[in-house]
Amino acid sequence: MKNSTIARLGNSAILFAILLRAPTSGRLLAAEIHEPVRLKVSDSHRFLVTSDGKPFFWLGDTAWELFHRLNRDETERYLTDRAAKGFTVIQAVALAELDGVTVPNAQGHLPLIKEDLHHPDVKGGPDNDYWDEAEWVIALAATKGLYVGLLPMWGKPCPADPSSCERCGRFIGERFQAHLNLIWILGGDRPARTKNEQDCWRAMAKGITLGVSGREDDATELMTYHTFGPTPRPTIFTTIPGSISTASSPATATPSSTGTGWSRITNGGRSNR
Repeated sequence: MKNSTIARLGNSAILFAILLRAPTSGRLLAAEIHEPVRLKVSDSHRFLVTSDGKPFFWLGDTAWELFHRLNRDETERYLTDRAAKGFTVIQAVALAELDGVTVPNAQGHLPLIKEDLHHPDVKGGPDNDYWDEAEWVIALAATKGLYVGLLPMWGKPCPADPSSCERCGRFIGERFQAHLNLIWILGGDRPARTKNEQDCWRAMAKGITLGVSGREDDATELMTYHTFGPTPRPTIFTTIPGSISTASSPATATPSSTGTGWSRITNGGRSNR
């Protein structure tokens, strides 16, 4: 089973695939692995490149519960396997959908105090809280040449308070600002239908950029929105300079519905159908 995701940069488009089943070719030798450098949109706005100008192909695997469910041995084995099979991006959620803020991770840590976005559960010293473990995973992925498509949280339920979202985004952005192998993904398989939901995700985007760079400069961070079905990302994110537009085609999508999503993207939100 596979999902294909279509991404639009500026006024043009690229296509990348998120495979839920590993490809049979593209294995990498250890000597071929290079730690990632920052990604950016190409000058032509047609594809992604590394900061040194090399084309980048997004071949992603969805490991949404990676930070929450796996211990270190399992994480090492999983990332090694995916790198060897040629994947380039691992997509994972910081605050996981399935009991992510109520059930501890494999090391016994919770991400938040009393499920409160305003209060991440942070303890002094290394390797002794949830966020230390998440950072360990991100750093390990980099050593294997992998980028992490990081969702701060899953989209259900969308937090009701934009202030909390900005604060959460700022904490996560600041916490992981040193890591060059991050692609920020908002949404989490949910549309932003209401003004409040849109305000929440805008606030989180703002918080991330403030946390990473200390200023509200969206152009510095590669960011997208994970919507659902063949629906393109909400138009609220078309104004973010550093962002990628995406449309998802789930396993149940028909060719016509996927094509409609693609048409909307490539025609600036208008459909050919």
